[in-house]
Amino acid sequence: MTILDRYLFRVFLSSYARFFLSMLGLYIMIDLFANFDEFGKDSPGGAIFLTRVARYYAIHTFDYFGRLSPIITQMAAMYALADLKRHNELTPILAAGVPTRRAIVPIMIGVFVVIALGAANREFAMPYYSEFLQRGHDDVEGTNQLTVSSRIDADWMLLRADKAFREGQRLVDVKLTIDLQEMAAEEARFTQGPDGRPGIIVKGPKSADIRESDKVKRLPDGKVFVATSLTFPEMVRSNQWSRFASAIELVDELGKPQAASLHEIRALVHNRIMQPFANVMLVLLGIPFVLSWERKKFFVSLLISMVLSGGYFVLDSVATYLAGFGYFDPMFAAWLPIFIFTPVAASLSHRIAT
Repeated sequence: MTILDRYLFRVFLSSYARFFLSMLGLYIMIDLFANFDEFGKDSPGGAIFLTRVARYYAIHTFDYFGRLSPIITQMAAMYALADLKRHNELTPILAAGVPTRRAIVPIMIGVFVVIALGAANREFAMPYYSEFLQRGHDDVEGTNQLTVSSRIDADWMLLRADKAFREGQRLVDVKLTIDLQEMAAEEARFTQGPDGRPGIIVKGPKSADIRESDKVKRLPDGKVFVATSLTFPEMVRSNQWSRFASAIELVDELGKPQAASLHEIRALVHNRIMQPFANVMLVLLGIPFVLSWERKKFFVSLLISMVLSGGYFVLDSVATYLAGFGYFDPMFAAWLPIFIFTPVAASLSHRIAT
C-alpha cells in the first residue's frame, strides 16, 4: 500500500472506532439505567456491583459489535469520505491523477477488514461466550435457578426437569422416557459414564423395575447412568440461543430429532452466508451520495441514503420473520434484499465522478 492508501485506511478505521465507541457507550448507558436494580438485586457492595457491571458489558460488547457493525461500517465509510471532502483533501488527490474509484479502494479494504472481524466474532467469539450472553442482568455470576426445556436425544429418549443449576450441571425433579418406560428421579448430573460415554447420572430413581440396556446401566451405589447425546447447555438455553451460535452449530442443530423452529434456523444459516455481501452492498449504497454531494443538497442526499438503508433493514427483517414461520423459503428470504438493493447500488455508481 502507498502512503496515500495507508492514510485513507487509517481515516476509515478512525471513523469506525469513533462511531462504534460512541454508539456502544450510548447503548451501555441506556441499558445500565434501565437495569440498574437488576445488578444490585441482592444489595452487594460497591466493588461487587462495579465488577458485575464491568464483566457483563465487557462480554456483551461482542454481541453489540455483531448488532451494530453493519450500519456502523456504512456510516464510517460515508463519514471518512465526507470528512476528506469537507477539508478539501479529495481535491489534491484527484488533481494528482488518482481516479475517485481508486481513491476509495483503501476504504473498501477497511470495510473488508471489519467484515472479516464481524465474521470471526459471529463464528468464534460469540459461540465461546454463548452461555454467558444468555444470562440476565441479575445472573452475572451464574448462580440463579434455570428453567429447563424438554428435549429428545438421538435415541429418542425424552428428558424433562422442573429446574436446573449451573453448579455441577444439575437437573432437579427429573423425568425420563426411555423405550416407553417412565423414570422419575430427584436429581441428574451431566457427566461421563464408566465406559467414557457422555450421559447423566440419575440420583434417587423412583422406578424400581428399571430395565438395563446398552443405554441404561445401574451403578453400585444405587444410582443409574443413562447415556445420552444431550448436553446441559442444550437443556437450559434460552430462546435467543441461535443468535449466539456459530453456523456449524446451527447446521448441526438441523440434524437433531429435537430441533425446533427449523425454518427459523435455516433462515439464520442463509443470513450468516449473506451478511458479508449485505455489508458491502450497504456501503456501496451510501458512498455515491457522499461523493456526488453538493453543499446545497447535502441533507437531501443524506436523507435518501438513510431511506434506502432503512428500506433494506425493514425488508430483511420482514423476510426473515416470514421465513421463520414457513411462509418464505429461507434461502429466498435471506437473499431477497440483496437481489433488490444490489441493482440499486449498481445504478448509483454513476454518481461517483471519475
